[in-house]
Amino acid sequence: MHNQRRWLAVSAIGFSLFLSTLDGTIVALALPPIARHFQLSARLVSTVTLGYAIPLTVLILPAGDLVGRFRVLPTFLVAGPAESAKRRQGLLPV
Repeated sequence: MHNQRRWLAVSAIGFSLFLSTLDGTIVALALPPIARHFQLSARLVSTVTLGYAIPLTVLILPAGDLVGRFRVLPTFLVAGPAESAKRRQGLLPV
């Protein structure tokens, strides 16, 4: 049982790092057209990218620890997909 928990922790860390990288990639791909539209400098664009990616990467594990301490994970696992489905159906504003 102890070995299974260790692999679960390693998997969770790997998955969180993957999601953080994916999220940073999405921001990096969306930012150039936004910067052109608003006529922003390259320096400001890089500041926005780093200002978004660094806190997300640093805070993702402590956030997971808080979720585990307060036992809100089951609520999130039910409410998150339900809210997403409602948004897709147009029942909630985007």
